[in-house]
Amino acid sequence: MSLYDARVASAYKTGVSLLPWRRWAEPWTYHQVLGDIAGKDILDAACGVGVVSLMMADLGAGSVTGVDISSAMIDRAKLDSTAPVINYINCDFSDYQAASPHDIAVSSFIVNEAETVEQLGLFVRAFHRNLKVKGKLALVLDIPDRLQGVDHSSYGYRFSLPEGRMKDEDRFKLYIDVDKSLVELELSYFSYSTIRNILEENGFQEVAFTPLMVPEEAHRAMPSDYWDMMICRPGLFVVSAIKMSKSQL
Repeated sequence: MSLYDARVASAYKTGVSLLPWRRWAEPWTYHQVLGDIAGKDILDAACGVGVVSLMMADLGAGSVTGVDISSAMIDRAKLDSTAPVINYINCDFSDYQAASPHDIAVSSFIVNEAETVEQLGLFVRAFHRNLKVKGKLALVLDIPDRLQGVDHSSYGYRFSLPEGRMKDEDRFKLYIDVDKSLVELELSYFSYSTIRNILEENGFQEVAFTPLMVPEEAHRAMPSDYWDMMICRPGLFVVSAIKMSKSQL
């Protein structure tokens, strides 16, 4: 059974997607990193219940293809879909092959879903295979290595991290508070340098890491100090890169 069963799918849709950082910081950061995506063809890998697919549609995408290995997630995404530009596909992203390359590829947390460096490389090669030359990649991920002892529970989640300095493929737990109950996910850590190296070794350049950014609207909507810890001690980032042609490598 998939890690993301029907219970987790329901929790994502009814709780996780409504957390303030997902409502404001995540779409704002995607917008800042990707720029104007009006009319673009977007791939959303490990799309889950379609939270990011809907973000892309709201930002003006011409078409969005959401791909996820979990049938429960895809079923929930289809059930709640309100955007005609979105098409959902239930398959292992490592095996996904688009009919024609996408303009942009996005994903939230597929990096942390990889259990090994080898599997992360498979995901990166799938992104490269399904993007146009000079197409942009933007991936939201957890890099929690500097968050030991830092409390992010006010944002609706907290980490359980291994002791000592984290290394590639270390497993950590993410607890998400949904309706006063916790959803537990086990994820993998990869360092900045490892992620950068895998991207560059597989045909991407201009790799950059951007912590989630908070728009002015979100500052106005929440208590004055609400966002301070996320800004000062971030654990969530967007890694972005550009697909290069063989002649440019």
